[in-house]
Amino acid sequence: MIPAAAAGIMGGESSEVTERTRRVLLEAAWFDPVTVRRGARILGLRTESSQRFERGADIEAVPRVLDRAAELIAETAAASVAPGRLDVYPAPRAAVEIRLRPARARRLLGLEASVEEMAGDLAALGLGVRSASEEGVAVTVPSFRVDLEREIDLVEELARVRGYHRIPSTMPAGRVAARGPSRDERMLDRVRRCLCGLGYRETIQYSFHDPAEMDRLGLSGEDPLRMQVGIRNPLSADQAVLRSSLLPGLLRTAARNRARAVTDLRIFETGRVFVPRPQGLPLEPRRLGGLAAGAAAPPGWDAPRREIDFFDVKGDLEALAEALAMPEPGFAACDLPPFLHPGRAAALRIGDESVGWVGQIHPAVAAAWDVARGTVCFEVDLDRLLALAGDVPTFTPIPRFPHVERDIAVIVDEEVPAADVAAAIRESGGDVVRAVRLFDVYRGDPVPPGSKSLAYRLRLQAADRTLTDAEANAVRDAVAAALARRLGARLRD
Repeated sequence: MIPAAAAGIMGGESSEVTERTRRVLLEAAWFDPVTVRRGARILGLRTESSQRFERGADIEAVPRVLDRAAELIAETAAASVAPGRLDVYPAPRAAVEIRLRPARARRLLGLEASVEEMAGDLAALGLGVRSASEEGVAVTVPSFRVDLEREIDLVEELARVRGYHRIPSTMPAGRVAARGPSRDERMLDRVRRCLCGLGYRETIQYSFHDPAEMDRLGLSGEDPLRMQVGIRNPLSADQAVLRSSLLPGLLRTAARNRARAVTDLRIFETGRVFVPRPQGLPLEPRRLGGLAAGAAAPPGWDAPRREIDFFDVKGDLEALAEALAMPEPGFAACDLPPFLHPGRAAALRIGDESVGWVGQIHPAVAAAWDVARGTVCFEVDLDRLLALAGDVPTFTPIPRFPHVERDIAVIVDEEVPAADVAAAIRESGGDVVRAVRLFDVYRGDPVPPGSKSLAYRLRLQAADRTLTDAEANAVRDAVAAALARRLGARLRD
C-alpha cells in the first residue's frame, strides 16, 4: 500500500490535482497537534499545514470547512457537488468550562471591575457565560479558542479587552531574605577570577552534542566517555546526547575561532557532565575545562613569538591551586586519555588522588577537529577541587633570615618521574627545604643508556637562624642518601 499523504503535514503525489482531474473527493480533518509536531520534526518537513495544526485548529469547524470548500469549487470551476457526506467523529469534544474568580482577577490586574462588566467583556469575545456572581463566573470556551485552558487565560483576555494602558503601575511588594554567597559560590567565583586574571575567557556551551564527536577524539569503543545519555526527542541529530566531557565544546569553539583568524586563544568553562547509571537519573558531576592555543604572550619588538606549550598551562593550574589555598598539585604521566600527546601530558593529582588531566592535544585529533597543532587542554573535577580549597588563604610572614642554595645532580632510570625525585627531596630534607626546582635534564655520554641526569636547585632556609655551610651540606647529603635508598639514584660526578 502506497501512503496517500503525511497527515497534517504534506499531501502525496497520488492525491495531487492536475489539468486532467475531473472528479475530486474532498476530505476535511482535524489532526492532533502533538502528533503533527513530532511527525514534522522526524520527517524534517515544516509546512504551512503542519504549523497550523501544531498551534491547534477548531475541531468543530470541520463540516463547515468541507461545505465551504465544495461551494467555492462549484462557483469557480462550474462543478457539481455530489450529495451526502461521511462524518467520522467517534469521540466528540467535551465542552471546556473555566471558572473565573472576580476577586483574583482584580488582584492580578489592579483594575476595579464589577462582575457584570467582566461577564460582558467575556461574552463580547464569543465566550459562553453560563452564570456570574462574586463566587465565580462560569465560562464555556468555544472550540475555536484552543488557547484558553485555565483561569489565568481569562484574566489575560480581560486585560486585553479593557486595555493594558488602564492597568496602574505599581511597585512589586514582597519580602526578600538577604543571603550572602555560599562557600561553594565564593570558591567558584575565585576560580573564575583567577583564570580570567591569567588571560582566559569564560565560555558557555550547550549540554548536548553530536555522539559522532567521540570518534574524532580517537576513543575506543569501550572508553567511559562514550557512555552518554541519549535525548529522546533531540532538536537535531547533532544534539542527540548529553555531554560526558567539556572537551568537545572547547574544541568546537577553538575551531570556530581559528576559521575566523583568531589564533591566540585561552578559554575555560565550568559546567556539568552527565554519567549514565543502570537505574535512575544520571550523575551530574561538575567539571572545569580549559583550552589554550597560539602565542604564550603578546608578541613585541623586544621578544620573539613563542607558542603556548604544556608547561604554560601546567603553570596556570598551579597558580589556580595557589589561589584556592589548596595543597600543591602533583603531575604524573599515567592513566591519560588517548586524545592527548603521549609525551606532553600528565594527570593532575592532589596527594594520592587524581582529579583531572592536562596536556597537548594529539596531532591526529587536532587535525580531525581543525584546531592548531600544539593546542593544550585540561579538565578537572570541579566538585573535588572546591572541596579541597581552603576558605581563607594562609598568611606566611616574610623570612627574617637569608636562604642558602645547594645544587644536586642525580642519575636515575629513565622511567623514574622527575616529580617523584622532587617529592623525595622535600620529604628527606625536612622543614628547611623551602623550594625545589629542576633546572637541567641530560641524556647521553657519560650517562648510561636507559638513564637520565636530573639536576635540582634546593633553597634551604630556617625560621629561627641563618643556616651554616655545614648544616646546608648535611641536608644535601641526607637528600642524596634518601634518593639512593628510595629511587636507586646516584650522584652525578
